[in-house]
Amino acid sequence: MRNEKGFTLIEIIAVLVILGILAAVAVPKYVDIQKEAKIAAAKGQIAEMKSSANLTYAKLYLKNGTQPSAAEIITDLGTPTTLGAAPDLWTVSFTAASTSAITLAVTKRGTDTDYAASGTWTRP
Repeated sequence: MRNEKGFTLIEIIAVLVILGILAAVAVPKYVDIQKEAKIAAAKGQIAEMKSSANLTYAKLYLKNGTQPSAAEIITDLGTPTTLGAAPDLWTVSFTAASTSAITLAVTKRGTDTDYAASGTWTRP
């Protein structure tokens, strides 16, 4: 008998089948994790927008001595439609929902529309 070394065809097929099964399970999970991460990043941007609204509220309250309305806060913010700097440019909106509430929305980051979230800031 010769001393031949290597894998048999059956062993190679078994390894390929196992790798195929792992790929079929792992790839969809990776895509879900990626989408969840984009939503979490958009929610982080909403939190930053709420912080900006809080700071503007405090500034106007100290300046005028009375509680500012949601419209006054949005006006003072300058109603930005984008936040950040390229390539991290977020498309956002501030909308007065009432005199004491602002609806905040993130619709995309750059050209990626998977980054989307919304929230509400309410006057204290």
